[in-house]
Amino acid sequence: MKIFLIRHGQTVWNEQVRIQGRADIPLNDKGQQQLSTTGQILAGFGEPIDLIITSPLQRARKSAQIVAECVGYDVEKIVVDERLTELSSGMAEGLTGKERDEKYPNGVPGMETVEEVSKRARNALEEYLDTYAGKNLVIIGHVGIIKVIIEVLTKGAIPYSYSNIPIGNGAIVQLEYDHHLESISWYDFEAGCMKPVGWA
Repeated sequence: MKIFLIRHGQTVWNEQVRIQGRADIPLNDKGQQQLSTTGQILAGFGEPIDLIITSPLQRARKSAQIVAECVGYDVEKIVVDERLTELSSGMAEGLTGKERDEKYPNGVPGMETVEEVSKRARNALEEYLDTYAGKNLVIIGHVGIIKVIIEVLTKGAIPYSYSNIPIGNGAIVQLEYDHHLESISWYDFEAGCMKPVGWA
């Protein structure tokens, strides 16, 4: 079973380095181009894609549609899962990191915790692993969700704060799973190949 974790393409807020969270910002032109490239790379792997699952936010849904078209997957069969929605950044959404720190030095009102995100992502992941065992899945989501899924599957060996797996817009992280996580790799766009990630 292979799970491909793909981050949505760029939005204007990504470009401006603004905190998005659950704000429903669409892809910009560059973001659509990024996902077209990502989809073509995924198609080039030659792996059959049995299911595409996406966050409900439009930047993820549009990314899922682009990827689906590239790999020959019926866009009508894309599954939208609310549990894959990005971590809510509360009152910080729309601000830059500097603006957030200046405005809310003692914590952001309404911000979802990593533990809360982990709980819903874990529930979704356990369901996928049980229901679609032996299938190849593509999960289109957000950087926070991807980091949580990696943390869950490595049982904390790669924590949420780990930064050595690049998860930029359009990133591909591949997980191989057979009753347990067997390998993790990420696609290096410059080198044009997958690179393995070790964990203990």
